[in-house]
Amino acid sequence: MSSKIKLLIPDLPSSDDILPWLKQIDQNQWYSNFGPLVKQFEQGLARELQRVAKFELTGDHLTTCSSGTSALVLAIKSLQLPAGSNILLPSFTFPATALAILEAGHQPVFTEIDEESWLLTPQIALDVVKRQRIDAVIPVAALGNPVDSELWDNFFNKTEIPVVVDAAAAFGHQTVGKQGIYTFSFHATKSFAIGEGGLIVSAKSDVVEKSRRMSNFGFDSSEIIIAGTNAKLSEYHAAVGLAQLQRWKSLKIKKHQLWKQILNAIQEYQLPIKLQKILCHDDHFTSTFCLKLEKDAQAVVNDLHQNQIETRRWYSPGVHKMPVFSSFKTAPRFENKCSIAGKELNITDELTNRLLGIPFHQELSVQDITTLMNALKIALN
Repeated sequence: MSSKIKLLIPDLPSSDDILPWLKQIDQNQWYSNFGPLVKQFEQGLARELQRVAKFELTGDHLTTCSSGTSALVLAIKSLQLPAGSNILLPSFTFPATALAILEAGHQPVFTEIDEESWLLTPQIALDVVKRQRIDAVIPVAALGNPVDSELWDNFFNKTEIPVVVDAAAAFGHQTVGKQGIYTFSFHATKSFAIGEGGLIVSAKSDVVEKSRRMSNFGFDSSEIIIAGTNAKLSEYHAAVGLAQLQRWKSLKIKKHQLWKQILNAIQEYQLPIKLQKILCHDDHFTSTFCLKLEKDAQAVVNDLHQNQIETRRWYSPGVHKMPVFSSFKTAPRFENKCSIAGKELNITDELTNRLLGIPFHQELSVQDITTLMNALKIALN
């Protein structure tokens, strides 16, 4: 029997890479609560993000968190919206986006995505806000595809509706605009992985300071001045982060090369699939690789499983169809044919039925990719 081709294999620093930073923790005897390694890690992240920021980004414009989800919760809470506010988001996302809205005390309103980019766009959001009250919008960099930060800045300038970008899987190529709040995940499965962690970035330093305070229960000196929680990044995770920053340049190059390699293989094998439209091909990379098939994906999943090839039906079903969210509103695009109950999100439903995540990690060999392409060609035909 052939060995299994895995879907994902995290690419984190080795124990040898991390050891020098762990020794610093031993010397410092500081383990959490904004320690010296966290501060050094944040400075390194600020230098990296300056490349994609639309403003002069410093350490005052970002703060780390314990996870990507906690970053999103704190970013939403920093808006200080009235309890139960309506927050617009795409149904095509990981459930954590909607769960963060609930955790922050608000109501998710699910809407459609663009058929080509698979993203909630400012134009779709404008269509919705003309027809119902929306208090904030959370665009998602779905599957690592970055959103257009300039267009979302324009959306805010036009509507004054706050924008929080869930860019969990898009660190490294998501631009950071002047108006929105951007959150990232450093989970083990992401391209920039430290095991677990998150990041909040904004040109508005007061928003970042508020989020940082809330990540430490809301303390200002010895008093609680705003309701918060414990969402700080530990020194141990910062140690992994500092080791990962040293590998980051080569990681990005390898990820981009792998992305191009699989893209070329798909074209060579003339597979009958569609790919997500992205902003820029020059240095694009992501933590996943997804195909939109011409038919329901489950039969192909079964065929590849028989060939010892792991797959994943990412974001299926759409979040609006999950039981815990079934009572919340949907906002179909005006031009869509939708049911009287208003629960149909046609583009999202079609995409989640047909989407297939294929193996994508640094340990894929040339033979693995050949095996994958041959199996796909047979299954799709």
